[in-house]
Amino acid sequence: MEIGKSWDDNPWVWVVKFSRIPGPLKGKKERPILLSTPMVEAILEGRKTQTRRALKPQPDLMVDDPAHPLKHVPCIFKKGMAASIPCPYGQAGDILWVRESWAVTGTEYMYKVDKQPHIQGIIKWKPSIFMPKKASRIWLHVEDIRVERLQDISEADAKSEGVEPVKLPGYSTLYRDYRGTPGHWVFAGASFRTLWISLNG
Repeated sequence: MEIGKSWDDNPWVWVVKFSRIPGPLKGKKERPILLSTPMVEAILEGRKTQTRRALKPQPDLMVDDPAHPLKHVPCIFKKGMAASIPCPYGQAGDILWVRESWAVTGTEYMYKVDKQPHIQGIIKWKPSIFMPKKASRIWLHVEDIRVERLQDISEADAKSEGVEPVKLPGYSTLYRDYRGTPGHWVFAGASFRTLWISLNG
C-alpha cells in the first residue's frame, strides 16, 4: 500500500534548508517553489529557513547507495530494480524562486501577504501556482537537502519551519495551534504538526 502524505502516514520528506538572497545568482540553476501566505510571511520575518515536502512517489525501501548518499537521494524498489528519486528542489547551491499569492495592477505587482488595508476586497488575488518568475520577489539559496521521516522533526527544526511564536508573560515562548483553537498555544513540534495537518491532512 502506498504511503500517503498525511501526518499519521509519517511519510518520507525532503528537508530543504535555505537562506534568503537578494536575487538570482549567475550560473545557478533556478526552480520555483510554492509557499502558502503564512509561510511567505515567515520567510519575510526571518523565521523560516526550512521546508518539508513529501516524496513522490513514496519509497518502498530506503537504500544507502554510495553513488547517491541516503541523505540526498533515496532509492525505490520496483520489480526488483532500484531507481533514484530526483529531488524537485534541486541540490545544495541551487536557487529557488518563491511563488506566492499575487495580483497585478497596470505594471505593478502586489502580494497578498503584505496586507494593505486599502486594497482588501478590491484586488482579486491570483493563486501562487500561476505566478511567473518575473513577478517573484523572494529568492532562496539551497544550503542543504536531506531525507527523513516527517515525524522525526526536532524542536529546533520545527522552529526553523517558521511556526508562529507568541511570548506569554511568565512562560517560555509557545507557538500557534494551526487548528484554529482560540487561545491555545503549544510547543514548536506540536505547532508544526498542526500546520502540516492543516495543509496535508
